[in-house]
Amino acid sequence: MADRREQSRTTRLGERLNHLNLNQRRWFFVPLVIAGVVIALSMLLVPGIEHSDQTGAALPVNVLTLQPTTVTPLLKGFGEVRSKQTWQALTQVGGKVSWQHEDLHNGAQFAAGTLLLTIDPLDYEAASAQADARLRSAQANLAEIRQRDTELDKAIHIEKRAYELAQKRYARNQQLAENGHISRLQLEAEERDLLRQQQSLQNLETEKSLQPDRLEAAESNITQALAQQKKASADLLRTEYYMPFKGRISDVQIDTGQFVPSGMRMFTAESIESIEVLMEVPYAQLMARFPAAINTAANGDPIKPLSASLVFATGHGKQHYTGSVSRINPGLSDSSRAVALYIDLGTEANPSLPPLNQYLDVTVSGTPLRDVFVIPRSAVHKGRIWVADTENRLNAQSVDVLYTQDDLAVLSAAANPQLASGSQLVTTNLLFPAIGMLLEPVVQ
Repeated sequence: MADRREQSRTTRLGERLNHLNLNQRRWFFVPLVIAGVVIALSMLLVPGIEHSDQTGAALPVNVLTLQPTTVTPLLKGFGEVRSKQTWQALTQVGGKVSWQHEDLHNGAQFAAGTLLLTIDPLDYEAASAQADARLRSAQANLAEIRQRDTELDKAIHIEKRAYELAQKRYARNQQLAENGHISRLQLEAEERDLLRQQQSLQNLETEKSLQPDRLEAAESNITQALAQQKKASADLLRTEYYMPFKGRISDVQIDTGQFVPSGMRMFTAESIESIEVLMEVPYAQLMARFPAAINTAANGDPIKPLSASLVFATGHGKQHYTGSVSRINPGLSDSSRAVALYIDLGTEANPSLPPLNQYLDVTVSGTPLRDVFVIPRSAVHKGRIWVADTENRLNAQSVDVLYTQDDLAVLSAAANPQLASGSQLVTTNLLFPAIGMLLEPVVQ
């Protein structure tokens, strides 16, 4: 009896397990069926797949009528205020710093022409005096040689006349000696006088022939003495250092009594009146907005005018400035791989200039671009836009975007000939767009 009860319990337990396994197997296929349905719908409604819904209800969408227009290209970014004039005060002569301005410290500002520093001039004053003395000696030597040249001309003229007279007297004595009127000894004495006269004339002519070389050497000495005097005078002037412009001092590395060798940097000065703003922008952005400017800059020609507006935000508000792009460096920088724009801030348009080394918000404006389409940036989907055709059905067109600015995209009409004036651009963000689907356009 007990065996029958145990067998009956075992049979009921087995039936329950079989029923449970059957239910688990049924639920196992439910997720697979759902996943298959989702995949099928995705493949059916994926963008770009031709799918026409001839019988479905029209989908209300916002559309924008495309019309060519004119837009001024803008380039926004940040720029750093820099000085157009920077002076590194290097020692041109060595010596001891004998005096320096009491305010010569980092951050100090000086007017143009202010004496900032003096190097002990004693050695250079002595060298200048010696150079002056050498120049005077060379000038006196040249004057003496020129005077001697004049004297030689006169002496040669006299000696030539005396030599001619001696020749005539000797010729007469030769005739007298042949006739026996004078002795042979007297004739020989006359001949010796003639030879001495000839030798004297020859010595003067030899000295005269050396005069051009003496004059050239004397003039060369004067040239050398003048160069030495000029260098000595310049070295003496280089012992004093004046502020070349109104500016600010930085990086001071010297002090009174310190010996400074030639070529040492003592301090740096930056102009606070002549400043510019350096703005670095990607090459692609600059080329898209201002192609003419970048091409002329690469050719070395003057760039076409690009105006700029700048804003300096402070804790007390915003300060506005105006400027123009004075030059463009088309070469890419090693650090940022960007193109450098230099914006000039004139003092006439900007009575108060921004401080150096500050960053400003910069907006550069170029020449207006004609025949372009300006559309919402969100309407471009990976190089394509959605348009409603004449039958109010969805269609896709590939476009070439010239550039984007904030929430807008600019398309060139010439680069996108498929975009006709009056085309209906779909601006609604479609969740499941399908080519050919029926639309109900709502013009914005």
